[in-house]
This record gives sequence, C-alpha cells and structure tokens, in this order.
Amino acid sequence: MFRMSARQRAACSSWIRRISKLPFCAPNSLYGKKLHCAYFKPSHGMNYDVLAQYAQNRLVVTRQVYFAPENQPDEAQSVDLMLSVDGIPVATAELKNHLTGQDVGNAVKQYRARDHRHKLFEFKKRALVHFAVDPD
Repeated sequence: MFRMSARQRAACSSWIRRISKLPFCAPNSLYGKKLHCAYFKPSHGMNYDVLAQYAQNRLVVTRQVYFAPENQPDEAQSVDLMLSVDGIPVATAELKNHLTGQDVGNAVKQYRARDHRHKLFEFKKRALVHFAVDPD
C-alpha cells in the first residue's frame, strides 16, 4: 500500500484543484490548445502573480518507476529514476555502479533494448530526455 505524507497529499489536492478548473475535454481534444503545467522562474521579482505560480511548481524525484509494454502486460520493466514537474515526466535515468559490474554502456544498451513505442519513451509524449549515469 502506498502512503503519502501530509505535504504530498496537499500537493496532490492542489494539483487536482488546478486541473479540475479545466473544461471537460474529450480524448485528444487538447491538441492545439495551450495548457500551462509548469511555470519558469521569472527574471525579476516585480510580478507577484508569476512568482506565486512559480512557487506552485512541484519537482518530484521517483525511484524505480515500473511500466509494462502494451503487448507484454505481465513483463515488469522499470526505469531507475524519473524526474517530473507537476506530475508530468520530464527525464528518466538508468543508474549503474561498478559494484554490480555495470557502467554507462550497460545503461545505454538497456535503453536501446526497450520498446520505444511505449508512451514513456515516445518523443513529445512523455519524458523529453533520458540519462545513462554511473559514478565516473
């Protein structure tokens, strides 16, 4: 069972309140429409509304994100690390270390062996960048 802290519950309910203000949309009807999901830090602090929007951003680091390709629902695959902003995946990372006898090359092979049709890896669908990481 997954348990959320009070801060996580507050962030989740805040996100739900923001999303619930959107008009009902049929699937795929958001194409061509502007949807603000993350706000960037303003270059100055003179506009308090923009600063408040920036402060509402939530960066979440999730360890061991499991996914299953659509054609193989029983096969458990995972990414070691995922960074998301306001619930939207931005980056993934495969972490390797020399204690297990693996390095960056193994992480790159792991990414290449995956089904790139899965939504997490499709370009402009989910995560924008994928990292292969080792201590060196």
